[in-house]
Amino acid sequence: MTIEQKIGQMIQADIESITNKEKQITDPNQALTWGLGGLMIFGDSAPTTDGNLATLPNAIEVDKLRDAFLKKTRDNWKKLTDRLKDLTVNVTTKDRTTYRIKLFLG
Repeated sequence: MTIEQKIGQMIQADIESITNKEKQITDPNQALTWGLGGLMIFGDSAPTTDGNLATLPNAIEVDKLRDAFLKKTRDNWKKLTDRLKDLTVNVTTKDRTTYRIKLFLG
């Protein structure tokens, strides 16, 4: 593996790093471009009905916050994880063998 591939595999980035916050569109291909080893989903975001990720409003906006939490349904989580579950990063060893490593989602 190259040093870039090793670094990418060690990084467990926040899923927001591949999400355009203004448009609320999650781009799984960005994780592949960066060669990330994994994506972490923290509590400050919620899946939308179309399988993207939306950043939750702050606690001051109580009505928006309540609506965002109500949208965190099992179906919406499944739509989001279905878009990410089969992502693999290709890495090449010194002997030119190529391996496909699944992206960790946590």
